[in-house]
Amino acid sequence: MRRRSTTVAVTTTTATAAIVLPVPTSFPTRRAVSPAVLQHVFAEWNNKAVGFVSYGSIGGARAVEHLRLVAGELKLADVRTSVSLSMFTEFTHFTEFHPSGYQAATLSTMFDELVAWSSALAPLRDRQLTSQRT
Repeated sequence: MRRRSTTVAVTTTTATAAIVLPVPTSFPTRRAVSPAVLQHVFAEWNNKAVGFVSYGSIGGARAVEHLRLVAGELKLADVRTSVSLSMFTEFTHFTEFHPSGYQAATLSTMFDELVAWSSALAPLRDRQLTSQRT
């Protein structure tokens, strides 16, 4: 039985063509819990594009590296460009988010890639919906 919050997330995810995941450095991708949570919405995430916005002491790079592998198993197409935010330069006192402008171009590129990939994957999502209805 799904919790109400999970049902809302699944419904929202089903209606989208692309996903942006915020990822902290400490995202525990090596523990079974995190992949299990992601796999809970496996069917709803199939054939969608995913982009990552990570943050942490080294920008969350390792966590994104691990999540890219998980994304492939969930039939998510991860885009090449990701945004990495450093706790040292993008946060005041490590708690308040104050982005600098240098990531704007990277974010724009990531969004362009998400649009392109989600458009390319549209026929697969349509086919998947058709097969689920029959």
